[in-house]
Amino acid sequence: MRGIVALRGEIVQVVDLRRRFALPETELSAESRILVVQSGGDAVAGILVEAVLEVAHFAPGAVRAADPGLVAVRGLVERAGESVSLLDLDRLLEVDVVA
Repeated sequence: MRGIVALRGEIVQVVDLRRRFALPETELSAESRILVVQSGGDAVAGILVEAVLEVAHFAPGAVRAADPGLVAVRGLVERAGESVSLLDLDRLLEVDVVA
């Protein structure tokens, strides 16, 4: 957990994805954002990301299964010749996803 923020009178924990995946930390920049998300279990959290490039919508039929060994990846979508990983918010917000 990176910290907490107040959102409309509610305290929301902020998860740093770099810490979550044991990657080296980087400095916050003007592009850094906190994405407020709600998981399938109705948990609300903030996810600290380095930048947001775009917001996209995918049809359910466009999502293919991810390799079961990929931690917290729900599925993959092909877009402009590249694979886009769709994160599993429930797994990301679990306490013991990554050692």
